[in-house]
Formats: sequence, structure tokens, C-alpha cells
Amino acid sequence: MKSLRILQVIPFFSPQMGGSAEVAYQISKHLAQRGHAVTVVTTDYARQESRYEAEGVQVVEIPNLIARWGFYINPRLFTWARLNVRDFDIIHMHTVRTFQNAVIQRYAERWKVPYIISAHGTLRIIVRRQM
Repeated sequence: MKSLRILQVIPFFSPQMGGSAEVAYQISKHLAQRGHAVTVVTTDYARQESRYEAEGVQVVEIPNLIARWGFYINPRLFTWARLNVRDFDIIHMHTVRTFQNAVIQRYAERWKVPYIISAHGTLRIIVRRQM
């Protein structure tokens, strides 16, 4: 099996954030255990209090400028993405409608790096199930 260079993109990567951060951590940890080169790019939001760490997973923290209304903005991500996105075989973006996904998607499309997006419950419910 070929080893892949995988980029995980998430606006926050700390145990205290729960939910999507936990999913990104577990996926990253298990992919690294299978021999893939996994990088998580995130903000430094909530990373001072607690951190995810796993052998074989590189975490790149880009300083967070603003965190309001569940939106985390880190302008230095533009430079990081321009210099690094082309080096990955696939990108996995977590949650939708984030600054991070908008930046990474732009460069992924420019360099034709395939990507997937996992919503993790962040899509609006437009149809409710009826009993």
C-alpha cells in the first residue's frame, strides 16, 4: 500500500472543543498508525489549555487573529497554504463554511489536489424527519 501525504484542516484542534476536533484527531492518529504522513493545519485557538498529540501526526498551528461567532480567522494561513498545499496527495476539511476551508480549497483547486469535506453536523437542517 502506498503511503499518502494527508492534510487535515480544522479551525480548532483541542480536546476541550469536542465533536469535530475529536473526529479529526482520531482519523489523523489512525491514519498515521497505518503509515501515512498526516499533517493537521489549525489555529492556535484553545490550544494553550489542552492539546491533541499523536505519534506521526504533525500539527501546524497558525496564530488566530479573531474568534467570533464560531468563525476563526488566521490570515497567515494564506502564506502557509500557498507554500504547502501542493505537497499533499489528499486533503480532508472538517466542518463547513470556515475561513480555513475557503483558503485551503482555493489552493487545492489551483494545484488540483483532491479534497473532501466532512460537515460534522454544521449544515443547516432544511428538512425535518416526520414520524
